[in-house]
Amino acid sequence: MGALRFFLDRLRNVKWKTVLDDFRWLIRYTSRFKGQIALCSALNILQTSFGLVSAIAGKYTLDIITGYDRSRLWQVAAILVGSSAVSLALSSLSGRLSLKTRIAVTNRMEEDIFVSVMDADWLSFSRYQTGDILNRFRSDIPSSAQYAINWLPNLIGSLYGFAAALIVILHYDPTMALIALASVPFTFLVSQKAIYRTREYGIRQRKISSVLFSFESEAFHNYDTIKALSLGQDYAKKLRAVQQDTCRLSMESNLYSIRTTALITAIRTFFQFLAFGYCLYRLWTGDITYGTMTLFMSQRSSLAASFSGVTGAISSLMSTSVSASRVRELFELPREPGAADAPGGALPKKAAILMKDVSFSYHRDPAHGSGKEEIRHCVFAAHPGQIVALTGPSGEGKTTLFRLMLALIRPEEGSVSFETESGERFPADACVRHMITYVPQGNSIIAGTIEENLKMIKEDATEEEMIAALKIACAWDYVKDLPGQLQYRLAERGKGLSEGQAQRIAIARALLRDAPILLLDEFTSALDPETEKRILDNISRFRRDCTIVISAHRPSVLAVCDRIYTIRNGILSELPAAQDTGA
Repeated sequence: MGALRFFLDRLRNVKWKTVLDDFRWLIRYTSRFKGQIALCSALNILQTSFGLVSAIAGKYTLDIITGYDRSRLWQVAAILVGSSAVSLALSSLSGRLSLKTRIAVTNRMEEDIFVSVMDADWLSFSRYQTGDILNRFRSDIPSSAQYAINWLPNLIGSLYGFAAALIVILHYDPTMALIALASVPFTFLVSQKAIYRTREYGIRQRKISSVLFSFESEAFHNYDTIKALSLGQDYAKKLRAVQQDTCRLSMESNLYSIRTTALITAIRTFFQFLAFGYCLYRLWTGDITYGTMTLFMSQRSSLAASFSGVTGAISSLMSTSVSASRVRELFELPREPGAADAPGGALPKKAAILMKDVSFSYHRDPAHGSGKEEIRHCVFAAHPGQIVALTGPSGEGKTTLFRLMLALIRPEEGSVSFETESGERFPADACVRHMITYVPQGNSIIAGTIEENLKMIKEDATEEEMIAALKIACAWDYVKDLPGQLQYRLAERGKGLSEGQAQRIAIARALLRDAPILLLDEFTSALDPETEKRILDNISRFRRDCTIVISAHRPSVLAVCDRIYTIRNGILSELPAAQDTGA
């Protein structure tokens, strides 16, 4: 009774609504694979049936041999071999079909989650570490997909196997059936007692795995910095600390598993010996044959295994729910406005950016409306044919203003909009982001050829268009001398090029889109003043109608700007274009 009360208490502590929501969410991924799942279930039933035929044929084979009645030996042996071969073939076919279906569901789930992440609200997604996201893709999605396609075939197979084994035993000896069933409630109570603890360990292991994944991902991402600052040993020490936490949790979980498994094994062994003793007694009294005894023992094991499969469905659901919850969390991230709308129509030739009374804070408390405001009541305008500069001390909000223009974040007050040459005005959101091309701070080069990097922005770009863009960005000067030119392969983050060379390829890539608005965030930080001036002159000459907004500090850049805005303490102010801000 104590075990039963413990079990019921644990079940009450489990958040069943969350678990069932996870289960329903998983099932929707199986709806398009009903045929494959039904076929897997049928194959499981057939495999169990032929396994049962094989067991019965084995009984008769033993009876024939021990009774020295060889008249039907070859016939029974043929049935034994044939049923075993068919069972093996069905098992292989079922496994292959299950694998194919699992891969299809995994791929579909990965694609859906990936699209959800790409369409997610920027602020909501930015709270996650890259390593944690990758861990969910590499671990939680496959686990969830595997359960989604296997739970029904496994449950049907276990139920059918349990019923078939019970019928066979009942047919030969009802008392033996009672002995075989006697272990069921005991193993059920012990195994289900571990439901809550197993889920708890699963959650903790997923979290610490994400911590380890994030640490390793960040370390390799900053490999050059770690090497340059001789921080290798320090990072190795941090890695060992995370590994020790992982090891400690794994050993704790393993110890609990050993104890639970040992108790279940002891219970099963006791009833196995009880069944074996009963069979020996029946064999000694001549009530059963040696073949029947062998059939009893095999079917008793099959009965216990099938019942474990049925009851284990609950434990599997609890365990998988941990992964499914982590996947659902990404799938249900809030969407950014306009993410579901495809960009419409051809790009306008000209467009202005307008900000009116814009305020924004990254840390505002929605409940109280309080928090440090990054920018306050900003007014900004950039029109076609203008180069507009954003300047000011580092960390004052220049990048935040770019994110507002890109609609990655939305103003809490005021508005950000685009106005075309025809007078149409569009609020800034994801569906009009195609009107902008953007060069971010830092290195944005991917591993691949220069051509692949350029075609990221325009898949059908011709060689002539790519070379023209490289020339405007002053990158063709060195690209033409590289082996293979556009086919020159770059390592991750453009290793093999200088920072200035990588920046120029990023600028050329942005220019390929030929969008009416060009945003350049610290785009010349790794360039010398002469190259910087040549690029700006080229852009002005070849993109006359383009609205250009740049974040810059150098007087040489500010000197060519039509308008200059400076931001300090969250306040955006316009300065005379010719004035040296001293920033």
